[in-house]
Amino acid sequence: MSAFAGMTEGGNYSPAPEGTHGARLYQAIDLGTQEDIYGTKRKILVIFELPSKLMDDGRPYTIGTWYASSLHRMGNLRGDLTSWLGRVLTRDEVDGFSWKIVADIPCLVTITHKTNDNGDVKAKVQSITAVPEGMEVKPLSGEQLILDLDKFSKEVFSKLPEGITAIVQKSPQYQVIASKLEPDPDSSPGSGALKAIK
Repeated sequence: MSAFAGMTEGGNYSPAPEGTHGARLYQAIDLGTQEDIYGTKRKILVIFELPSKLMDDGRPYTIGTWYASSLHRMGNLRGDLTSWLGRVLTRDEVDGFSWKIVADIPCLVTITHKTNDNGDVKAKVQSITAVPEGMEVKPLSGEQLILDLDKFSKEVFSKLPEGITAIVQKSPQYQVIASKLEPDPDSSPGSGALKAIK
């Protein structure tokens, strides 16, 4: 079964509205190696916040999109980063890639809706493009989180939604990390809290 079974865009929230909206990078999550209907690949989940589009509770909508963890010149991630920046990535940016390249750069996301067989409406990121000169995009209202399993941060991991951490925990990369962690004695029984071995 795919590690992504049961995952929906936006969790229990209503789907992000259709159209083209100003957006900012909210979360970039290295999911590790995962299995889906296309095979086994290392995956990344990128979540955008739409600062000007608010849900009924006053919080901005968010929407995520999945990528293979590859910066191949023909890959989707490389193409979307190029559109986001409005320029081609340099060789140094590709070789030493960091989400800092786009962390503070807003973009435009075009969102479409699709209704599944159960009648549920799902929002999908159709495209990502650069913001036109002179257009302002509001700052993030939430905390920006970036998780890199090659440079694991327990603090960042602890702030991610439970559904996402459950996916990450299935990856072999996380299993290696977990083997270097020990239970946190300050945690309640069964909480599964971990701390790094000094």
